[in-house]
Amino acid sequence: MKKMIGILILAVSMIILGACGQNEKDEQNGGSVPQEVKVDIKVPEKVDKGQKVKLDAYVTQGKEAVKDADEVKYEVWMDGMKDDSQLIDAKNEKNGHYTAQYKFDMEGVYSVQVHVTARQMHTMPKTQVTVGTGEAAQTQEEEHHHDGEEGHEHAVDIHLMSPKVIEAGKSVKLMAHIMKGDEMLENAHVRFEIWKENSEKHEYVETKAEGPGQYTAEYTFKESGKYTVKIHVENDEGLHDHTEETVAVQ
Repeated sequence: MKKMIGILILAVSMIILGACGQNEKDEQNGGSVPQEVKVDIKVPEKVDKGQKVKLDAYVTQGKEAVKDADEVKYEVWMDGMKDDSQLIDAKNEKNGHYTAQYKFDMEGVYSVQVHVTARQMHTMPKTQVTVGTGEAAQTQEEEHHHDGEEGHEHAVDIHLMSPKVIEAGKSVKLMAHIMKGDEMLENAHVRFEIWKENSEKHEYVETKAEGPGQYTAEYTFKESGKYTVKIHVENDEGLHDHTEETVAVQ
């Protein structure tokens, strides 16, 4: 009889422990993992030359409109001329919409990409706009090459995420967010090349993958001033791309 009671107590204990473990797992996977921040970018597919256009990005997380994004910027460039892209700060309309105005002065096919940093996430969807007939895009690109400036069309989209305030002598976390097309780029070799303005000394910092398309590293800027962070991206499929961003250190 005592043996049966002992077995029953053990069985009940295992059920209770199993339920507790499942609850903890549910809390970890469901309660603490934030939902993905999504962006619906609304831009006309075709516009006339010289037309001023409203750029609108609607940012959500689950069913909630994100009204407190840390940073939203639009990047606009003509096909084949990414290095000449223009960055425009978006206006927070306080209802999940982030807007800007842009005037397309030349005919061609343009890419419009919105960079959204919100709730410790970053996303950067892209769309295309045809201005006029779109035929001028090829002419502009050819002129760009003939001027001796070989246009570099990036194979991937690279964005650097860093703290808004960086203090000299304090370690900070730098994150490169990388997409290829509409997919996060995984299994890449990413490193930062960092140097201070007017300095010949360059430091290379290896990153580690922290999530799909996210590569991070800790770095300490020793002095205040302006620094360039060049992000190098490579993989086993022959990809080799890079971009540069400037950060200010207090």
